[in-house]
Amino acid sequence: MSLPTPAKTVMRTDPYQVFGLFTKSPTPFIPQAGLTDGAIRVVGNDFIAWYSNQTDIVLENELPEAIRALGHVPHPLCLRANRTYQLAGPFSQDPNSGEAMMSFGCDTQTFLGFDHLPPAAVAGKTLINGIGKVLDFHFDDVENCGGLWNLTVNLNHEFYDPVQEHVLEFTNTCVFGYMTLPALEWTQINTGTTMMIYGTVGAKDPVSNRFIVQVLDYACLGNVPEII
Repeated sequence: MSLPTPAKTVMRTDPYQVFGLFTKSPTPFIPQAGLTDGAIRVVGNDFIAWYSNQTDIVLENELPEAIRALGHVPHPLCLRANRTYQLAGPFSQDPNSGEAMMSFGCDTQTFLGFDHLPPAAVAGKTLINGIGKVLDFHFDDVENCGGLWNLTVNLNHEFYDPVQEHVLEFTNTCVFGYMTLPALEWTQINTGTTMMIYGTVGAKDPVSNRFIVQVLDYACLGNVPEII
């Protein structure tokens, strides 16, 4: 008797979660040259508060991309300089400044150690998943009879900024590559379609300033007005 296939619960989280390796040094390639505690309290009290840290993720080109991490934690658990963590939580990007940010809590941070991992070890390995609405899309190489088409979708998402207490809308560019739908299923993709995606953050578009996600899995949910 074969065992049942486990459910893919990774696709059923709040809009846009980021999983990645982060270094807490202000200068990622020189971790010794940082503060012993880089967290700044922005909202809250002495027991628990929102702490802000400047950190980074490493894209496929092995260059760091700055990101602001907001942690809702007691002070002893706030992120500290010259350490490596794994964080999970809602992700966003300010549509005006282009600043990337994420939030996390006590149960979604993991201290990995004092070693500073080389960029090549974590480049392009930040995982991201969430729900969004199709802003626009296009297919490349549609005349290739071998089926090697490439679907690119710009997905619009929402993020609640816990410090500013308002909702941000932002867009990520999702590249499907070999995960592109077969031609018979192209009608599932339309402007306004709600999709769930799971993939890796590989690059950042120099023109639009949007993050580029390499899709590893997806689901089309149709027109669901309140899901995001």
